[in-house]
Amino acid sequence: MFFVDVFIVNRTSCIKPNERGNHNITHDSTESIFSHHLPERNGSTWNNVTDSIRSSTCVEVEVFSYGQTLYMTGLLIGTLFGGAVSDRYGKRLLLVVSTIVQAVTALSSAFLPYGIFHLAARCIAGITCCCINICSFSLGVEWSLPRYRMWPPALLSFSFSVGMMFLAAVAYLTSGWMQFHLAVAVPQLLCLPLYFPAPISARSLPA
Repeated sequence: MFFVDVFIVNRTSCIKPNERGNHNITHDSTESIFSHHLPERNGSTWNNVTDSIRSSTCVEVEVFSYGQTLYMTGLLIGTLFGGAVSDRYGKRLLLVVSTIVQAVTALSSAFLPYGIFHLAARCIAGITCCCINICSFSLGVEWSLPRYRMWPPALLSFSFSVGMMFLAAVAYLTSGWMQFHLAVAVPQLLCLPLYFPAPISARSLPA
């Protein structure tokens, strides 16, 4: 979910009616988001309506461009409170809940491609991503022998980098907004059962 906005802005890029030229693919993909609002073609009425839809599309795309800002804001919030929440309620519980919330948020974005909802979803995704990283690193280090404790952070960082490379391939192979978000959300949902057998934090065990 980290660099999703890089591909979202490209998918929903805005082109003014007089700038069509060689940008038909981008323009068509932008207009398709709002195509269900368009009436039947009827001369000048059709042109006026489509121009107003394109104008509202341009405004909507401007809203989408703030997605990465809201995501980083969510990371900041998660950094401030994620550690305290994990110590209070347990790292495994926070890890499972954060993963579920992030997957549901990504899945909802596939069916609700609206600017305000997208910004709220990106902020929530930032918070949950930070909580997932905190819990994953902590549990990996806690349940490793002292001489092997360098490996969990290294493997997690390696997996993150590999995921970034695969995200570019996913964006290239998907054909639109919904397909892209489903390709990101569905694997998270399929992997949810793998989180439940994870051990609880050693700090939570009775003395």
